[in-house]
Amino acid sequence: MANYRRELSKIEQKDVHSRYKIHTDDYGGIFTKDKRRKLLGLKQKQGKYHEDTADFWYDVRSSVKSGLMDLELFFEVADKNQIKDVLYDAEQKAQLDLLKQKLELNKQYELERQIPSFTRVLSVLFQKYYKSRKYKLSTGETRKYSEHVEEDDTWRAEIIEKMINTCIIYLRDHNLISSKAHERLTDEFIDMVNVEIARGTKLSLNERVKGSV
Repeated sequence: MANYRRELSKIEQKDVHSRYKIHTDDYGGIFTKDKRRKLLGLKQKQGKYHEDTADFWYDVRSSVKSGLMDLELFFEVADKNQIKDVLYDAEQKAQLDLLKQKLELNKQYELERQIPSFTRVLSVLFQKYYKSRKYKLSTGETRKYSEHVEEDDTWRAEIIEKMINTCIIYLRDHNLISSKAHERLTDEFIDMVNVEIARGTKLSLNERVKGSV
């Protein structure tokens, strides 16, 4: 049976619902309101939970692929100030508005994570995943613990490699590497990344330790 949805603990489910509750019924975006509710695992208007199907997840993947092209199109044709407003200014303004409200730290933290953030999109893409596991004590009681999921993550490493190379090109093109010494360090850093990712993607997670070369 195909895996459509990663395993989320009750705490993770609550956290996801808390972060995206304001966004759930937003207009625009990649997903329709109904599809967004289905992804969040919320009850539909009829009071039933949505069941994952191959057709539904095909539609989700298609929407995201199209959304990536739309984002690229926006970056291609929009004035730089329009792009800056979406990726930087709006987030900075929303954070300043929160600071002015003098909220309790936990409430401020919760609201900050509901602000659209391109940086956080990347951090979520590259986060570690955990699964909930159970074990029995000698008393017969059951305990739960979280275990890091070992998975084929080489595709993420390859994306990171491309992103790093793209970012270095930007720094060079905009004269943000200020000296020959830093230029040499940059070359060494790029070489290190390329070598380590090429090596690491051929090894299992447990073999990726210092001194294994």
